[in-house]
Amino acid sequence: MDEVLIQIFPHMTIWKLHSLKEYLIFGLVLAGGAMLFWLWTQKLKKARTPEGARKRVLKAIKSASKGDYQEITEDSVPNGRNPLWIRLPGDLLLLEVVYHGYRIQGSERSEQWTISDNSESHQVPNPLMALEKDRETAKKQLDAAKTPLSSIHTFVVCADNYAEPTFKLDEGAREHVLSVAELKKWIKKRN
Repeated sequence: MDEVLIQIFPHMTIWKLHSLKEYLIFGLVLAGGAMLFWLWTQKLKKARTPEGARKRVLKAIKSASKGDYQEITEDSVPNGRNPLWIRLPGDLLLLEVVYHGYRIQGSERSEQWTISDNSESHQVPNPLMALEKDRETAKKQLDAAKTPLSSIHTFVVCADNYAEPTFKLDEGAREHVLSVAELKKWIKKRN
C-alpha cells in the first residue's frame, strides 16, 4: 500500500501531512473512496428487486444453456404471481424467483415459509404449492397444443444478490429449491 501511495504521491506520508495541498489531496482520496462505496451500495439496493433477480436468473440460464432457451411470455403465464417459465430443449422449467432474503426455512407441505436476512424476516405462502398449480396449468396447455416435452420441472430459485442462500428445509422441499448457482449446475448437467 505504501508503494502505491509513494508512486501516486511521492512526497506524501499519511501520518505526517505537511501542507494544505496534502491535506486536500488526502481528503479528496477519502471522499472519493466513500463516494465509490456509496454508489456500489446503491447499485446493490437497486438490483435487489424482482426485476433484478429475474435478470440474474435469466443470465444464469443463458450461460448454462449456451443461449438455447426460450422464455415463455407473461400472457401465457397465470395471473397473480408472475413466475418465470423457461423452455429448454425437451424440458419446461417453472421457476418461482425469490429476490429478497437468503435464509429460507419451511417444509414441503407447510402453508408458510420464513424468508429472512440480517435486517428482517417475513412469512410467504409456500411457493411449492403455487408451482404445483402452475404445473397442472402448463400440462393442460401443452396437451391442448400437442407439444411434446420430456418433462416439466418446478423450482424455487433464491436469487438474493447480497449472499448465497442457506436452507432449512425438509428433504421433499429441498429438492425443489435451488440457488442461482445450483440452477446453473442443474441445467449444465441436464444438457
